[in-house]
Amino acid sequence: MKRILIVCLMLLLCCGCSREQAGQSYKCDDYTYLLLEDGTVEITRYSGRDKEIVIPETLNRHPVSAIGKEAFVRNTIVTAVDIPKGVKTIGKAAFNGCKKLASVTLPDGLLTIGAQAFYECESLVSVQLPEGLESIGERAFSQCESLTEVVLPESVSQVGTSAFSLCRNLQHIQLPAKLNKIPSGMFDGCSKLREITLPDGIKEIGSIAFSDCESLQEIILPEGVERIGTDVFSRTAIQSIRIPDSVIYVTGNPFAVCLALDEIIISPDHPVLSMVDGVLFDHQADRLICYPRTLEADHYSIPEGTKIVGSSAFVGCDLLSIDIPDSVRIIDPAAFYFCSNVRSFELPEGVTELGKMSFAYCRRLESINFPASLTSIYKDVFDGNMKVEVRVCVPMQQSGLKAKTSTVLSRLQTEYCCLQQKEVRSA
Repeated sequence: MKRILIVCLMLLLCCGCSREQAGQSYKCDDYTYLLLEDGTVEITRYSGRDKEIVIPETLNRHPVSAIGKEAFVRNTIVTAVDIPKGVKTIGKAAFNGCKKLASVTLPDGLLTIGAQAFYECESLVSVQLPEGLESIGERAFSQCESLTEVVLPESVSQVGTSAFSLCRNLQHIQLPAKLNKIPSGMFDGCSKLREITLPDGIKEIGSIAFSDCESLQEIILPEGVERIGTDVFSRTAIQSIRIPDSVIYVTGNPFAVCLALDEIIISPDHPVLSMVDGVLFDHQADRLICYPRTLEADHYSIPEGTKIVGSSAFVGCDLLSIDIPDSVRIIDPAAFYFCSNVRSFELPEGVTELGKMSFAYCRRLESINFPASLTSIYKDVFDGNMKVEVRVCVPMQQSGLKAKTSTVLSRLQTEYCCLQQKEVRSA
């Protein structure tokens, strides 16, 4: 009997797991893990030196169900990882910065890949995402510069912002039919991406989703898309695009610095958008959305009735002069950014707001007026300009705005040595 008790004691000491409590951390070989309530474990740290890692299915008899936050972060040795069956979750930044990681095997049954899980794994050549995967976190594969192809399984319904941004060698991507949103920055900076097919169920395309996809020449927006964010296709090689009648809202300018864009196709019955002399407008909001870079002209007069010059509307244009009508009330951020040939702007009485960087890097800009109606000016409105004379209307005290506008101007003059004030009398 005594011998049996001694044997039992030795077994308990060897396995150790009978004394382990949920919520506590333990070690097993090169792994530190957290024991979870369901009896499975989450790996929280790997301290080994192996180049090729096969993560065990169990640690101290506990099934491994998760790779925790930063478990392998910035491991500069590992080149290959085999993640075992049973793992449901790969946590935030789990393999972040593993610059030599070239191969990863993901198990069937994996449900979630967390934010920045494989961020900056610049040697990762390919990854096979298993069917059953439901969500991919923000920047999960961002800056995986060796990735050339990704197939998202049909089970994926949620993708975080910038999930595949700056994958500079990514050439092919297949999206699942059930995906209804392309999040902001999803493929930003994928400079070799040439084509992509958007699922019919897409309702929204977030800002800068395809920005700097320099090789992207064509994309078809499916009927059903409702919202398009700012700079979605900026700096792409798209030559022609049709915006379907289902689009009800466009934020900013989706086509900023699209040097090859010759044609934006809008149906005459579109409920929100219209083309006027080759320029894209939101006629419900009386907002000028996009003056295409490919238009050949020296001068442009914004049509009377326009109330808002939209964000990045004229960014980088080659125009020599732009007339702003009396109807304009708001000039949005970066509206005239890098209009480097325009020397003077006349803001009509009625303009109330100048957005951030609205006249930034207009390097030849010499003169602009501040009407008495102006109430809101962002401090970086003139960033990057060499010398600007600001003409301020004298009878501002009649509207009670002189003190406020003078304060704004003084602040601007403090920050920009290029500004000079000159008071003028209104007619």
